[in-house]
Amino acid sequence: MINHIPGSSPDLPLAKMPVPGKEPVEGTPVADADVVSIGSSSQGVEGATSTPGEGNWDKVQRTVNENTLQAAEFIDRHSILKTAIGGIEKFFKGIKAFPKFIYPTITGATESEKSLVMGVMDRLPLKDVNSVKRIEIHPELPKAAGLAYHNPTGPLVKLSRQQMQLSDNWAKTVTIHETGHTKDFETALFGFFGHESKDANVWGKPPHISEYSKTNHWEDFAESYANYHTNPDGLKEKCPDKFARLQELEKNGILDRLIDRKAFRETGRFVGEFFDKAPIVRNGLNVASYALGFLQVAKGIGELQQAKKSGDLQKKMDGTMDIAAGACFASKLFCIPGLAIDGAKHALDRAIEKGEITSQAGNALVQNTVGAIGGPIAAIANWARSKMGREPAPKPEGQAEAQQNKVTWGSIAKATSIGVGGAAGSVAGGIIGPYTGLLAGFSLAGPIGGAIGLLAGAIAGITLGNRAGGSIGTFIGNKLQPQEGQARGDQAQAAQ
Repeated sequence: MINHIPGSSPDLPLAKMPVPGKEPVEGTPVADADVVSIGSSSQGVEGATSTPGEGNWDKVQRTVNENTLQAAEFIDRHSILKTAIGGIEKFFKGIKAFPKFIYPTITGATESEKSLVMGVMDRLPLKDVNSVKRIEIHPELPKAAGLAYHNPTGPLVKLSRQQMQLSDNWAKTVTIHETGHTKDFETALFGFFGHESKDANVWGKPPHISEYSKTNHWEDFAESYANYHTNPDGLKEKCPDKFARLQELEKNGILDRLIDRKAFRETGRFVGEFFDKAPIVRNGLNVASYALGFLQVAKGIGELQQAKKSGDLQKKMDGTMDIAAGACFASKLFCIPGLAIDGAKHALDRAIEKGEITSQAGNALVQNTVGAIGGPIAAIANWARSKMGREPAPKPEGQAEAQQNKVTWGSIAKATSIGVGGAAGSVAGGIIGPYTGLLAGFSLAGPIGGAIGLLAGAIAGITLGNRAGGSIGTFIGNKLQPQEGQARGDQAQAAQ
């Protein structure tokens, strides 16, 4: 619990806390408080761009379509670039889907301050440690012991040296409290929506663990989180519902238990410290990782434009799956499903290129599964267009029903087997590859070997897993697909 520390100044001005969509609210004296700044823009909510007008919207839509089409065609014409982009994508997708364990990068700290912060991180669950991407130590912060900034590409924490010097216990409490904020930030979909602390059934309501936790739901969560890790019995007695919710959130899954061990912690610390002298590099990687999903969505839009232009069903299949996988990666919470969709796409592409299935069968499968979300999205788009006085957009070509008339169920069954095999192989490889790579590298060369093994394992695991899964899927699919004569008989019987 954050208490007033002897030697601090009770008469200092009250801290301010900006909350999205609201005026800043008053907090508590410096030694008892922190400030949460939501968003990285200094303009705040007022700085948001207004919705373009009717004419502008048409222009934006045309520009997006033209640019994504040109980008997709350019990449297709340059095989080396296409291969390089594919390798980079596999690395980032593997890292995004793998449980997080990298320690924060710490700047501006003395050796004793860094040791204290790292000691706090060592006692927290490894999955929480990675929620803080960067910690900055400042000589003093205006009216605050600590600040937590909600940046979708990676939460930032600032700590006041003046406040940390009051006592080690106070410094540890503030560090854990701010980590609680970053954990809350990381529960948000796409980095913006559905924060854990916005659950009104638990947070922002009595009983509260401290006076400061009454400030708002953000502080209620952070204060409760800090007490869960420093005074769990007190939190359980005073706020049993909040204790139970945090106990559920902090429960380690199977993968979390597998990686919360010495090799991963020491490698995580090594990687975090590696960026201490060049935090901009880590910031760049965080931005690239965050942008990956949105870029894949843009790639998918370009492929759909190519398909519309050429009638290529394989391009249409790829575009649909790239949009779905990209949305999963961009969400930050559904990376494993994104990896599965991506793996299915690569397996289906290989099967089409080898002549094992037709593009019609692959596209029919995708429109019946991944493409099923296209209907509701099209309906929403048509409603929006009608409200703006436009004609409804045409329905997407190649609906599931139309595709079913062009292919046999046997060929769809084979495509399904291949897609499922590729998806399962990519997910398995995306987990087993980095895990075994890091452990092998760490055993040979310590943390630096672990880091190299992680990188190699992520790329090799996804590639080999996808190929193995696709091959198994093809073998099973061949058993499922009826002979051509039987297929023609089935079609004739269906026609009658």
